[in-house]
Amino acid sequence: MNQFATPRVFQAKPSNLKKKLALVAFAVGAIAFALAVTGVIGEANGGPFFAGGLVVMAFAFRFWFMQVRSGPTAVTLDAGGITIANRSSSNTIAWVELDSIRYRAWRGGHYWEFKSRSRKKTLDYYVDGLTATQLDELRETISTIKLPDVLIELFYNPLGLMPMRTKAKSRVCARC
Repeated sequence: MNQFATPRVFQAKPSNLKKKLALVAFAVGAIAFALAVTGVIGEANGGPFFAGGLVVMAFAFRFWFMQVRSGPTAVTLDAGGITIANRSSSNTIAWVELDSIRYRAWRGGHYWEFKSRSRKKTLDYYVDGLTATQLDELRETISTIKLPDVLIELFYNPLGLMPMRTKAKSRVCARC
């Protein structure tokens, strides 16, 4: 696509402070959980320490694995297509193979789903760690994509009730 002659890259950039805070949060959650399980803090405070420790550990664990271990995932839109990559892997969908781009919210969080015509599995780009400005720029960039027979949903549409319209042989959501 000519509009992406200059590649557009969207990637979270967690600071060292955030990484350290995630480790500290995991340690605090583990200590709270351990105190509740061993009964050191007593039965009156056991429930909140148990639940709070589990929640803090889960969020810190998720942050660590999504932003630190494999590196933050980046989505690149360039002339060749859409590439989703981190330190350990990279997947590309060429523009001619692109079937749909949808904004989703599910158990794992908020993400963009890129579906290829030739693959059964979608490529998902979780927006964890992106700033509000980056999220707006990504949504704006995706809204500029005009390809024939490509469905683009810029807002979460869980029941498919949002009316769709055809524009330049593209399926684009009406609210966009």
